[in-house]
Amino acid sequence: LAAGRNLILFPEGTSTAGDYVAPFRSSLFRAAEGHVIQPVSVIYADYDGKPMSRAQRDRYAWYLPDPNIAVPNTPFLKHFVSALGLKRCTAHIVFHEAFTMAAGADRKATSRWCEDQVRDGLETYLVLPDANGRE
Repeated sequence: LAAGRNLILFPEGTSTAGDYVAPFRSSLFRAAEGHVIQPVSVIYADYDGKPMSRAQRDRYAWYLPDPNIAVPNTPFLKHFVSALGLKRCTAHIVFHEAFTMAAGADRKATSRWCEDQVRDGLETYLVLPDANGRE
């Protein structure tokens, strides 16, 4: 950052199935003080022209298992090779409002605002089932 280069942070500090945003770790925002922050949402939304199901999203996204969901962890290489034969998916990349984080700014408030922006981007493009499993 001091040399004027960009730094990409994934403030969730983990990986998910892509159907929710995990809480952001505000401590990571310390590095951004005095620099421009550009929140970005990446959403894998459609598979072969239809809204992507959780099972289809699992075929694209490799992530560590969520302790709250009983999904086995697939070794990365096996996951990568199986993904090569998948049909086309649509991914949306949403660039939210950029801003400069002032030195000494409230990291927790900044983290919450960025998390809300990323969540809004996800919810704009992602079709999630309701409590009864209907989309």
